[in-house]
Amino acid sequence: MGFFDFFFGKKSEMKVTKNKSIEPQAPAHFVDLAKQNSDIVDGLIFSATCQVRTPLNVLLKHGEIYQGNDAPPTYGRGAKDGIWLPKVRSDYSYDNDGNKAASDAGHVLSDDYIKFAIGLRTIFESNLPTIDKMEKIINYGDNLDDKIKYIAKNVILNRGGSKGEEKDNLADVMANHLSDTERKIWYFDKPNHLNIIDGVNKKVVESLENNGFTTMQKIAELKVEELVILDGIGKVSAKKIAEDCLNIKELR
Repeated sequence: MGFFDFFFGKKSEMKVTKNKSIEPQAPAHFVDLAKQNSDIVDGLIFSATCQVRTPLNVLLKHGEIYQGNDAPPTYGRGAKDGIWLPKVRSDYSYDNDGNKAASDAGHVLSDDYIKFAIGLRTIFESNLPTIDKMEKIINYGDNLDDKIKYIAKNVILNRGGSKGEEKDNLADVMANHLSDTERKIWYFDKPNHLNIIDGVNKKVVESLENNGFTTMQKIAELKVEELVILDGIGKVSAKKIAEDCLNIKELR
């Protein structure tokens, strides 16, 4: 099968793996294509997934060229984090405006997104304390060029939570990628996040908020006996809630 036949025809020959978690990062048909069309294809090029969840070490591999005979290396968690694509020789490339990619910021230039994501993940994966890194992330992009600001704005708009809640800033987006403990540390003194406390459900959250206990910080000052008297909170739940909030207070 010729190079252009591969991309513009015979699509039925392409097999899609249903389980994305095991989808290969270097699909055999792309590897074969590169080998069989060396006059048009100059090896493989790595394309990192344009999502804020993509690890920094994988983002840094974006654009890497592979021209070996064996299978190229796997970076990150397989196709979830990136894919090896045939690299068309410049003489045959019709993309003069740069490569665009689907991303959690919409359809943008991949190089712009990778620049944005590398900066963001550099902060996120740093050894800074949770609060410090998240405060840096809130302001990330403010002093960068308009392209990066545009991407940051659209990531915030597009990355709703699992229940569709709106995100106010990049820290809200990246909080989804923190550990449970780190997330509680970050939201400890912030309202509207009681649902992350151990032992709560929607009814308990409403009861706490209706009684003025809108943050984990406020709840950490309560004793189990004070929680039990609130509507919908039993002894077991009260103990879990009190212990969880107190533990996070000590970690801060």
